[in-house]
Amino acid sequence: MRNTMINMLNKMAETDPKLVVVIDDTGFLVFEEFEQKFPDRFYNVGIAEQQFIGYVAGLALEGMNVVAYNVCNFFLRSMEQIRIDLALQNLGVTMIGVGGGMHYGSQGPTHNATEDLSMMRSLPNVRVVCPADPVEMQALFAQIMREQRLTYLRLCKNNDPVIHTKPVSITVGNSIVMRDGSDVAILATGGMTRDALKTADLLAAQGISVKVVSMHTVKPVDTQSIQECDGFTAVFTMEENTIIGGFGSSVAETMMTLGVRPKIFKMFGFPDRFPMISGSRDYLNARFGLDADSMASVIVASIKKENIRIP
Repeated sequence: MRNTMINMLNKMAETDPKLVVVIDDTGFLVFEEFEQKFPDRFYNVGIAEQQFIGYVAGLALEGMNVVAYNVCNFFLRSMEQIRIDLALQNLGVTMIGVGGGMHYGSQGPTHNATEDLSMMRSLPNVRVVCPADPVEMQALFAQIMREQRLTYLRLCKNNDPVIHTKPVSITVGNSIVMRDGSDVAILATGGMTRDALKTADLLAAQGISVKVVSMHTVKPVDTQSIQECDGFTAVFTMEENTIIGGFGSSVAETMMTLGVRPKIFKMFGFPDRFPMISGSRDYLNARFGLDADSMASVIVASIKKENIRIP
């Protein structure tokens, strides 16, 4: 996703003289081409996360179209400034966070981003968008840059597999049905969408029909897609974020508001504790039961526990 985003930025900057990029001493090698082409529109504020946001806010107030790029977990150091300098003033800044969830897990727990969706979602005026693959990222990023509304765009890292093999309409706030099914509904966001599809394959092999929805927009959540879960016996959410206050919580809140009452509802995400181990994204996710095999087993066990008959 990251390389696709960089290529798009380089092209956008050619036609938008007000487009500027600000980084926080992360990704400076990634932006070499941008810096060479547009040296007066590229700023590296160094390791100073709070100043980073203040600098971004100042540029936005001067009428610039600002992209603020950082590793996801480092945005958490700036939450007060994001709240006061950006959200309170409702500035049209695009915050791009890279490495959501455990994508930087090899560098230890300080580099994990397991609460950013919850924290950003809680702030007024902030849209939260979490694409599943480069195809979604490309369409969503283009729209976000056109609209210039305060948005947190959370990316995985790089070399993310493409899961959309057919043309599809992708817009902020509108989810995408990846697979139709009738027994179980899985609502997933970000990189977990590809794991949701793998889980659906495992369940299909056991005769369970699974609907998979890519809900790339965490806020505002797509209420229509959640309403369409009405009638499903079991609904599951999947995210690379704590289950407290994140994507799954948003779905649960919306279901209660809409009167959607599945017999089974479960959120797959990180528990309420810090992962005090290091490793790859796949290794760490599996340790917390977020791999396809583990999630499929939990879903089957949930169905059996409730004595639900699946044709």
